[in-house]
Amino acid sequence: MTSAYEAGGKAQVHELFPHASVRSIVERYPHAPRQIRWTAEQLIEAAKMAGLVSHTGQARYFGRPNAYAGSIASVWAKTFQCAEGDINGLGVHLTWRLVRPGTPAVLVHQRTLPGPRTLVLWLDLTAHLRAEVAPAIRQAIVALARFQAWLHGTDDPAAIRRMIQEREGRYGDQSG
Repeated sequence: MTSAYEAGGKAQVHELFPHASVRSIVERYPHAPRQIRWTAEQLIEAAKMAGLVSHTGQARYFGRPNAYAGSIASVWAKTFQCAEGDINGLGVHLTWRLVRPGTPAVLVHQRTLPGPRTLVLWLDLTAHLRAEVAPAIRQAIVALARFQAWLHGTDDPAAIRRMIQEREGRYGDQSG
């Protein structure tokens, strides 16, 4: 049967062995789909956690079949088609010239970094901007803060910090 498959493919094998079921190793079985589509609600939750909750924590939160940290990276590459790192804030290394001392920041786990990343939420950035920040930059930060407030359903950055703690604590990587 294998020589018939090599010579003529599936059609040849079916002619010679009409009762045999021939499958390629790469074909999917109809009773076991490899993946399920992301729902709109799941995509919104992924955007809420973008750059704030580790990929491991997000994968466990969603509980999708056979979906691990790589599936989170995949949804950003294939569906959102952008990087997730700055959706919810800006790295503290970029904010020091924009904000006043004492601006709150959050520690978040990123898959590309060995340790945590320090991030300032857009809502916190808006509240702590220096007076001398250029109007165009101020306007962009305010727009991003409005988007963050819409996305999370609150303009309270403390609520976002609670979401990070709850999801990382419950679903994040507890190995270290």
